[in-house]
Amino acid sequence: MLKKSAVAATVAVSCLAYTMSAQAQTRWMQTCPSPGNIRSVDSKTKAIVNFSNNTGKTINIVWLDYEGKRKTYKTLKRGEVYEQQTFVGHPWLIVDQDGGCLGVYWPRSGEQIAEIYADQ
Repeated sequence: MLKKSAVAATVAVSCLAYTMSAQAQTRWMQTCPSPGNIRSVDSKTKAIVNFSNNTGKTINIVWLDYEGKRKTYKTLKRGEVYEQQTFVGHPWLIVDQDGGCLGVYWPRSGEQIAEIYADQ
């Protein structure tokens, strides 16, 4: 269950244009990284991200490990929401069914919502 203090972020994944609250603007990257260019860093600061798939298609939620390798955590069908416990400094990719990166989410401390929209 989301706390009232959760911040919603919105991203149009196909062109990676985005609109968000001022607090969440640094959470999404506009471009996807080359493999191995970003990775998780050691952190003890907890975060909870609620990924909400509003794209109309199936997507994957993928964690980039400490070596920058992709680890798929969840496949989300359209309309599904997934709660992921994670840490600040751990990047999450939004990936299509062909493995193409649609966006990158960087959690901040606390609970947050990452709403994912396809650019129509």
